[in-house]
Amino acid sequence: MGDILDFRFGTFEIDAARQELRRAGEAVHIEPQVFDLLVHLVQNRDRIVSKDELIETIWRGRIIS
Repeated sequence: MGDILDFRFGTFEIDAARQELRRAGEAVHIEPQVFDLLVHLVQNRDRIVSKDELIETIWRGRIIS
């Protein structure tokens, strides 16, 4: 996933080191790939992320629909 960073937006926090999403300080349960997707999108918020990049990065090239 690259560099481990923390992000804050609105009442949400992403703690990449703990692989945890929190809202108003409370942990929010999300699946690991959903967490990875969220982190990837936040890390690349300055550009358009392609579907192909997401498939390769998050799903490691597996076919998804």
